[in-house]
Amino acid sequence: MSSEQESEFVTPTELASELELDARTIRAWLRSVELRPESEKHSPWLLNPEEADFVRRQFS
Repeated sequence: MSSEQESEFVTPTELASELELDARTIRAWLRSVELRPESEKHSPWLLNPEEADFVRRQFS
């Protein structure tokens, strides 16, 4: 993945800072809604713009 492609993605930590939440809260919620397949378990979260907006709507 190029750095330009990576810049389109956001991490739960970045969203947590934006939303003034603990990143663990966001990651726990993401796991509860099963946003990604089981095969990606234990890998870093990289949320595309649509997924990031989904999180923002949930916690705003």
